[in-house]
Amino acid sequence: MCPEQAIAQGSEADPERATGDEPAYGAGDVFEAGREEHLDSARLEAALHALLRAYPDAPVSALSSAGIFVEMPQSLNLKQNPVLEGRTGLDGLDSDTRVRLLKNWDQILKVGAGRCLFQPPGYPQEVTLFGLDLRENHGVILTMLVGRDAAVASQAELEQPGSTPRFATVRKSEMSIITMIDEAISEILGWSAAEMEGQRSLEFVHPDDHALAVDNWMQMLAHPGPARRIRQRLRCKDGSWTWFEATNHNLLDDPEHGCVVCEMVDISDEMATHEALRAREQLLDQLAEAVPVGLFQIDADGRMVYANDRLREIFCTEPAETISDQLTSVVVADRPVLEEAIANVLDRGAAADVEVALSRPASNE
Repeated sequence: MCPEQAIAQGSEADPERATGDEPAYGAGDVFEAGREEHLDSARLEAALHALLRAYPDAPVSALSSAGIFVEMPQSLNLKQNPVLEGRTGLDGLDSDTRVRLLKNWDQILKVGAGRCLFQPPGYPQEVTLFGLDLRENHGVILTMLVGRDAAVASQAELEQPGSTPRFATVRKSEMSIITMIDEAISEILGWSAAEMEGQRSLEFVHPDDHALAVDNWMQMLAHPGPARRIRQRLRCKDGSWTWFEATNHNLLDDPEHGCVVCEMVDISDEMATHEALRAREQLLDQLAEAVPVGLFQIDADGRMVYANDRLREIFCTEPAETISDQLTSVVVADRPVLEEAIANVLDRGAAADVEVALSRPASNE
């Protein structure tokens, strides 16, 4: 039985068959794409019961409208469904997956139901994430993961024993005064709660990132919910700097929070990799300009990607957009040999040495 049939009929789904590999409509087609109006609470409640009957062992989670994990309400009457806990539903995911889930989240908030395929941490393959906006009846948004596996590792289980955590949470007042930090922040930065709480968060931000941080904060205050993610450096107690990807959630008007919740991901390893790559590219550029031979790089369509100054000196040509324009000083009779050699490199990776004659425009040599 496929997910659509299991949900539509409200039958006990076979875990080996309910893979989540196909779109799950059913339950009155509440997950149908293209819907514009928000579903009423009765249809959403019916969809909830259909999901729970079809997948009594599938992991579920309760989230606020800002995407932050909250306590599962007892009114939902879950079966054997394990309840996932964490900070936000985006923890541990790459940027492409985050974009996909955020689009699905927008769909859930807009029409009351949404579903998408993605691969969460702890799963060996993609699963289907179902989401239902149950705030009217239960005060939360419920998500369910449907796949071949009945459980998913919690965030704590994903962290290696003894390793430094990557995910952290900071709470701030409307004036950006830090009111609470979790243990992860202390482990990553080295500051104690007493040293950070009561301080303005900007005091720990790298000076070069101040303008971005202030602009993001002001935009966030103007609109409830999550602000756009930014990358910034925070000062460690030993004087070094750690890169974070941070999202500020404006929950000042939320009676359960009454503050700004900042979800942070340590991306220092990623930024170190980017820096190493940039340094390597700069070194290669310096070497390419220093060697006494002409060098050029083209893409599969013959467009010039790079040419050093020595190449243009040899061919007596100005920088060009295509290889044909760059090599116009090659004599007409020798161009087929050079073009064939280049084509063989692009098509088969076959290296070749060829000799061609050049006609220097300035001297007719």
